[in-house]
Amino acid sequence: PNLSTRGGSHSTVMGRPTVLAALAALAALVATAALPARPQSAQAPRFEVLGHLNPGGTYSGDVWGHRGYAYLSSYRNREGCPARGVRVIDVRNPRRPKLVARFGSVAGTWTEKTIVRRVSTPSFTGDLAVTSMQSCRSSAFRGFGLYDVTNPRRPRQLALVRTDPRG
Repeated sequence: PNLSTRGGSHSTVMGRPTVLAALAALAALVATAALPARPQSAQAPRFEVLGHLNPGGTYSGDVWGHRGYAYLSSYRNREGCPARGVRVIDVRNPRRPKLVARFGSVAGTWTEKTIVRRVSTPSFTGDLAVTSMQSCRSSAFRGFGLYDVTNPRRPRQLALVRTDPRG
């Protein structure tokens, strides 16, 4: 199907399988709407705190979980930009989380977003962390960092990629 919206025009090409799938979805929606409503519970779902760790700093960004480790990004605070980078926390025993490493601490930046994936390319195979680096001042680095976190306790910088001028 062509679902292009360039230039304000909309064109859609739907084949027979697409129309049949749409009709089946509509039929399922109508059948679901006819079911009696389930009574609402007066209690909220229960959560149990299994462990706690103070990672240091005042603000944190996103958290990414990968193979028993949590990757906690940092965020600038009102007083300044502490360049805390990404904190690596061992959560394999959730009752005893442990800060095991840090990476991506570049002066004048904070690391709001970090994603970790297992990758295999001709030049690298392992666990790769990509973290964005936001600048706190105009002269600071802007871009993203690539890190080998195959051994999460010993992250290794692979590259810092500038995305100037717009960061």
